[in-house]
Amino acid sequence: MIKLKDILIENEIVKYDSNILKSSTFDDFLKSMVGIKMKSLLDGSSFSRMYLINKYGFSNDEDDEDLNVLKSRLLNALTDYINFKKIGPWRDALDVITKSDSETPEYKEWHTKFMSLNKQILLAKRAGNEELVAKLRAEKDKLSPPKYLSGKTYDEHMTDMQDLVKKFHNSKLTLQDVLPNSDDRPQDKDRYEKAKRYFETLKDRLDA
Repeated sequence: MIKLKDILIENEIVKYDSNILKSSTFDDFLKSMVGIKMKSLLDGSSFSRMYLINKYGFSNDEDDEDLNVLKSRLLNALTDYINFKKIGPWRDALDVITKSDSETPEYKEWHTKFMSLNKQILLAKRAGNEELVAKLRAEKDKLSPPKYLSGKTYDEHMTDMQDLVKKFHNSKLTLQDVLPNSDDRPQDKDRYEKAKRYFETLKDRLDA
């Protein structure tokens, strides 16, 4: 008996069949993503991975002749390319900021105390000294991280970035989001080429 879950998963995999058939090139296919919400691609990618696991398990022995396998690979590669092309630079920028901030004397002092308390808590747990564990945890909770040179803590920076990611995921894709540009990083170009290969393989099969 076919389960509703299986139908829903397969519907996500074949969702972009018409986009593929109407596209002469991979860039044409990318352009057809304009107006689609990034969240829709991410959800479809998750469903497609579920499809592969349900059908082939975790053995990586997928049948290369299975069109749904090829569609799933394309959808996953496409989603990775578009998603990380956008949010990767934000993470890179955050790493630059926090690396600089972590060199300040204030941060180094806080980090040393924080790590020391973590170690003491672990030792107290092993010794079964719950009273000391509670005392050390309370001390750790009072140990607020310093404001960085940028004026924010690491957690505040992360919250800002997560807000940007959430906004992007709930927005409709634009041409700038999907097409290659001069600002793409080497890893973005690699993901583009990987998705392009999957598209061309699948396109040849569907057009045959």
